Amino acid sequence: MLVIGACERPAVERANDTTPSTVPPPPPPPEVTVATDTPWDTAAGPAFLVMGATPDQAALIVPFVDTATSVDTLKVALTPWRGVAFDFFRQGIPVGTASAGDSIALDAPDDCSAWPALRVARGDTTGWNIAFPTGRFTALGVDSLAGLTPRDSAGLTRELARVASGAPGDTADAMRGLPYVVHRAWRTTLPSGRSWVLAEIDRTLNQEANPVHEHLLLVAERDSSAGSRWELAWSERMVGGEEASESIDLIVIGTPRGRPEPVILFARYLGDGVIYAMLQRESTGRWRLRWTSPYVGC
Repeated sequence: MLVIGACERPAVERANDTTPSTVPPPPPPPEVTVATDTPWDTAAGPAFLVMGATPDQAALIVPFVDTATSVDTLKVALTPWRGVAFDFFRQGIPVGTASAGDSIALDAPDDCSAWPALRVARGDTTGWNIAFPTGRFTALGVDSLAGLTPRDSAGLTRELARVASGAPGDTADAMRGLPYVVHRAWRTTLPSGRSWVLAEIDRTLNQEANPVHEHLLLVAERDSSAGSRWELAWSERMVGGEEASESIDLIVIGTPRGRPEPVILFARYLGDGVIYAMLQRESTGRWRLRWTSPYVGC
């Protein structure tokens, strides 16, 4: 008798109809040609963002540009920046990471200049003032003079007025003896306990025919030891008429990637325009004005 055995074929496993999606990493910042003698610290990245007219708009600041360069003549390819991830900060507080979006056409008057602008691809576009390419900057939290308790504010104001009285370059004889008025100040403290203050201090001689205004910008330091006093670390003085009445605003204090010493990035408002500047603390303990941007505005 012939016996025929039938072999059962193994079931074929069905392929998964859904292919798992992978999110590609954001593109790196574009390679930017930076002159070897540029004063900008490239450890902070080839560019940074500041908030534009609205929180979902950003101005792209390209710091390799020479101070004497007119931003009107600046040609920056914005397409390579689309999708590049940035870390966003507000007064030193991280507020998230997001990507740069499409470029924005600016409708600026003929006699005005502006940095290139990008859309900010953020779910929450509120509460930020500066952004660096991801991983390029570590920010430090700051306390403003206005946010301190009345007692602390009064004590810091007295100390800063004392420090200002010893700042070099006091050559305006007519203003000697006039009180220093602390207009604005920002303070930060490192984990080691060492503290820094950036302060904007004014003196004014109200002469009807020819008023004189003095604007003093300074950095003061003190260590963590008990009873230590604030000491002058850096200062800049401007004396004149209306041209001396600039104002400043702190943007951020922190450290570029791989740098042990901090930098202070701030904005100078002159007339209807702005200049960005970076102060850096060197390993010797001295501060210096490392970088200044071209003037942008009307």
